[in-house]
Amino acid sequence: MFNLFRIWFPVPPKFSFQTQLMPSEAQQKLNQAANQYLSVSYSENTIRIRYQTASSGKLNFCTFYGKWSKCGPQTLLNGNFSTHTFLPFIAITCLLISTVAEISAICSIVEKGIQPLFICFIIFPPALLLLITGMIFVINSEQRVLQKKIVALINNALKD
Repeated sequence: MFNLFRIWFPVPPKFSFQTQLMPSEAQQKLNQAANQYLSVSYSENTIRIRYQTASSGKLNFCTFYGKWSKCGPQTLLNGNFSTHTFLPFIAITCLLISTVAEISAICSIVEKGIQPLFICFIIFPPALLLLITGMIFVINSEQRVLQKKIVALINNALKD
């Protein structure tokens, strides 16, 4: 059950870098910029950023290690980061299932006439699947916005 919960409300990806200390001036700037919605903690070569998503109300953590300019083959300064690409596929699958359920229910009504049970089959499954789809898109887009804000904060802190 916990794994299923993590699929619907995923923790943002971790960013990992090569080892190099972050300058203290950059740390101070990042702390000042982050006061509104983030809490930032540092160790010798690590920055840990904690933020809360509005939709799930859950605390999330992003951890940055060492060298602050590169993220594997991607560059942090471009604002590139990995994200949960499987969520849109789940949402599209839900919409397809919803469409198939709707078509089969309508075909049954055409063949057998309207019965109260078929009304439930028409209204509830598509509505539930659309609700789940909407939640997935909201959570995914909200996390992308927060990740972009985090990347922008770090970029601004490192500009000077």
